[in-house]
Amino acid sequence: MFDDKLHMLEHFGKLKELGEENVQVILEWMLKENLLLKTRENVPVIHSTYEGLHYSEIITKSKILELKKYLEQEVVLWR
Repeated sequence: MFDDKLHMLEHFGKLKELGEENVQVILEWMLKENLLLKTRENVPVIHSTYEGLHYSEIITKSKILELKKYLEQEVVLWR
């Protein structure tokens, strides 16, 4: 089950309480906002973009409100 040793990564499982569907919606938003990049390989890999690495300079109150609206439309969080 853990042949890939991902469970050894420092942040493995940090978002498990959100649930898979919620994490997927957040990742989709981050891809749409160019904070992440997904490779187009047989096994896609997600990478942080320059903007993603410098999100504290990019994320504004309006961006947070946009994410909140997106999340409310796509999935109900923390019910």
